[in-house]
Amino acid sequence: MNAPRKTGFQFKMIKKTIFPEFNQSVSSSFLIILNKLFPDSKHAQSQIVATVILILLVVTTSIIIIGFVVPFVNKQLSGVDCLDVIQEINIQNSDKYTCLNMISSSDNILNLQIHRGNINDIHGFSVEISGGSSSFTIQIVDGNFASDGISMFGKPDDLALELPGKNEERTYSINLSISPESVNVYPILIDGKTCSSADTLSTIVLCK
Repeated sequence: MNAPRKTGFQFKMIKKTIFPEFNQSVSSSFLIILNKLFPDSKHAQSQIVATVILILLVVTTSIIIIGFVVPFVNKQLSGVDCLDVIQEINIQNSDKYTCLNMISSSDNILNLQIHRGNINDIHGFSVEISGGSSSFTIQIVDGNFASDGISMFGKPDDLALELPGKNEERTYSINLSISPESVNVYPILIDGKTCSSADTLSTIVLCK
């Protein structure tokens, strides 16, 4: 005669009967772990929600900042900077193309030859001329017509001003009412910014 099969319920009852202390210790240990992990379920849920919201805010703010900063930085890096320009704009020393034609004490013509190195587009030059206690500044901008007594050297006064190309020079004639003692040339960038550093000519020879 076959012995009756014990159901799952009967097995659990036997386990509880045979190992009562074991079951109690396991249950107690499990409860202790749960209490340590979730001492207050409502409080824990609030903390989790607050943490998730904080993470979302940080991520959203980061995306906004990156979306603004990256294009701005790329734009700045892609353009010409004063540090790239100041060593590439030079006054050429010459007794023909960078010299002074003295017509009278109050009527002089300064020839000024400017060299441009291997740099990208620039807007023009700001030329500061000093003599005695006087000084003044004129701007040389590509495409502007002669004004303030400045024109292209050896060309009619009504022609537009030109900037030198890469690794080229252009010579300008400037009418002066003073005897110049020094000349500073400041590059003007495409965005209109005038660089604070310049090439300086402190000795001006007479034209031959």
